[in-house]
Amino acid sequence: MPNPQTPKSVTFYYYPKFIFAWPLIVAGVLFWLLYFAIGSKADTTLGWIYQSILIIVVATLGIDLRFRHMLVCLVLVLLLVVSLVALNLAGVDIYTGPFVILKLCTPYFDAGGALFVSIVLAILYILMYWWVHLFQKVHIDEGGEVIVSIYGESDITFLADNRVVNVDFPDVLERIMVPGTGALIITDRMSGKTLRLENIPRLASLQKQMEHLFSTETMSTRTP
Repeated sequence: MPNPQTPKSVTFYYYPKFIFAWPLIVAGVLFWLLYFAIGSKADTTLGWIYQSILIIVVATLGIDLRFRHMLVCLVLVLLLVVSLVALNLAGVDIYTGPFVILKLCTPYFDAGGALFVSIVLAILYILMYWWVHLFQKVHIDEGGEVIVSIYGESDITFLADNRVVNVDFPDVLERIMVPGTGALIITDRMSGKTLRLENIPRLASLQKQMEHLFSTETMSTRTP
């Protein structure tokens, strides 16, 4: 008897990197409300948090950081922080030399500017979402055939007997920002051509559904 939990087909979408900009949109609106609720006394705190979010978002958009690389970065940052704390406890002025920039870079939160950025990014985000759902779709039918929609091109079809499908989770920050985000790698055995579809949300859970459809094969997973 067929399992009612087994999907008949799977449809999902692949996005541009802009999908990871959502924290900046939310932070701008939320902090704008907090700024007027709490007042200017939270100016510096909100500034630090907002700029930290900005740095994380930009890093996510521009850097592919695998797990082992992230561990190295965290160790280096931890060593730097511990060194600065130790120097401060020893009575050394850490705001001298190259670290004088820490004293000059105290951020202040611009509520109006943050809200403006959020509104502009939100409009672009909605347009991106609309565009993706029209032109960047992947459909896998019950027979295991994979059909990929690409804007400006005819749909690409990978027949069940001629294709190999793998998943890759290359970036730790991306998986944190949008849970389960990864890449789908489809290779045509006949031509040897490979199509890599990046930034697919919830790919970890979608993989289980795909494995039900690919009943005669096992998908391999590349870990960060």
